[in-house]
Amino acid sequence: MFHGGGLHESFRGGWLNIHADWTQHPHVPLVRRLNLIVYLNRDWGEDWGGGLELWAPGAQQAGASVAPLFNRAVLFPTTAETLHGFPGPLRCPPDRSRRSASVFYWSPDYDAVKAGAPITFLPGLRQTRMRAFARSLVPPIAFRLRDGLRSALGRGRREV
Repeated sequence: MFHGGGLHESFRGGWLNIHADWTQHPHVPLVRRLNLIVYLNRDWGEDWGGGLELWAPGAQQAGASVAPLFNRAVLFPTTAETLHGFPGPLRCPPDRSRRSASVFYWSPDYDAVKAGAPITFLPGLRQTRMRAFARSLVPPIAFRLRDGLRSALGRGRREV
């Protein structure tokens, strides 16, 4: 559910090309609307680089750069036009890294929900239909007792 969010860490020489994030969640019908990045870098040297650059589409240079200082937060919309990254290699000492925590705000993608379809099962084999019918008639406790008895007798579990 938290696809792409979490803790991020880049080491000396690391970079992140200018890009626009994806907006559609890969598994559920949600759209990412906002990015929140909180920096976790105590005593970050300005000459180490790593500032988050924010670019306008078609621009020749960054419109703004945000230094990754401890406890600083950046909140921005997630769209195809929200270009950002830190394209220059980090120049921090080898024992240091640029660290941040990212979280996203999601909202329902109503078009994806409307376009979705329920699961449709085919009728199945006669044998599996009969098993399913038998399972619907027998109380679940009977299956738990059966499985417990099989386990106690050292026999593997079989599904009915």
